[in-house]
Amino acid sequence: MKNLIKVTFLFLIFTFPVLPESFIQKQERFRAETKYSTFIGTNYLANSLLDAFLSVTYTLNSSFEIGGSIQFSKSNNFDEIGVLPIAGYKTYTKKTENSGKIFLNYFILELPFFFNLSIGYLPNVTSGLKYMFNENKQNAEPVFNFNNSEFSLEPTFYISPGLGYKLIFDGDYFFYFSVGSMYFNKREVSKNYSVLSSSYQNINQEILIYSQTNLFRDQIMNSVFKNYDTRIETYNEFGFGLIFK
Repeated sequence: MKNLIKVTFLFLIFTFPVLPESFIQKQERFRAETKYSTFIGTNYLANSLLDAFLSVTYTLNSSFEIGGSIQFSKSNNFDEIGVLPIAGYKTYTKKTENSGKIFLNYFILELPFFFNLSIGYLPNVTSGLKYMFNENKQNAEPVFNFNNSEFSLEPTFYISPGLGYKLIFDGDYFFYFSVGSMYFNKREVSKNYSVLSSSYQNINQEILIYSQTNLFRDQIMNSVFKNYDTRIETYNEFGFGLIFK
């Protein structure tokens, strides 16, 4: 009789239907099985138009992962301005900002949501500006003024806390999203101006053109870097990647 009870008990244990794995348990298992992951995506910063990044992570356990990221930021603007005191200005600006960071993600209560802490470096941000004054009057000598200006932001380190979400799928790929704030020292602006060539009718006109050019140049610089006059910058990023077990 006792043997029959034991056999019956063992039969019930091994034949009892296994409860389906919950979504949270599945995500936790996926993270525990992950050794490395890599992902690419886009990152929107408050002061940039287009960013792309490449990241690699190493999984410590189902709750922690560490990683590094390289970010590429570029923006190009072409403007033709016709409301200035002297007509004919054309401008071109180009900003490039490439940066890198290391980060730690902590998954909250084994959920797909995580806290993020990043430490990164922002190198020099440069903006080149070329503009030309061109005025032709009947029975008068043409006036040309070609100028080149370059502005540069000093490099800085930053620390960035944030929140994110990482959803892993059965095919060993995942979706990644995070938001946060970057805190850094106020960045100084250095300036470099040059006049490529010029031709003026007389010295009085040369003084007038230079004074208006300098005013316009300062307005452009203030416009280009006004958003950088801060110690806090927000970001959000989206990415897709692969995991390696």
